[in-house]
Amino acid sequence: MANRDLDPQFTDDPTPSPAHELALQAPISEASELHFEFSVCVLEAELRLPMCHSLKAKRGILARVLNHLKKSGPVSVAEVAHQNSWSQAGIAVAALSSDRAVAEGILRASEKHLARSREVELVSASIYFL
Repeated sequence: MANRDLDPQFTDDPTPSPAHELALQAPISEASELHFEFSVCVLEAELRLPMCHSLKAKRGILARVLNHLKKSGPVSVAEVAHQNSWSQAGIAVAALSSDRAVAEGILRASEKHLARSREVELVSASIYFL
């Protein structure tokens, strides 16, 4: 069932709502007005999926592994490489924090989870800051 069937306020009318109109009229902040100190940390991981023999099986296993990573900490995850290969995957896990050590710690925990997983084999991993 589509969202439009569930949401009584959903409409096919392209006219923006009054609230959306106000948001569109709000001034965009200049970069010089705001300055927050934060770190963006990224984990790139190359995975092997030894139990997979189809893309459908791979999607199921990756969904479980990536969902567990999301539940274990404040991260964003995505498959970013080898989408058409059923035996391997490249994923990225990102964390954002005001403390560089906290962001790195979150991703080290994610790396450990991948290394301990019975469903995937961690081939390589690297953590870097943007």
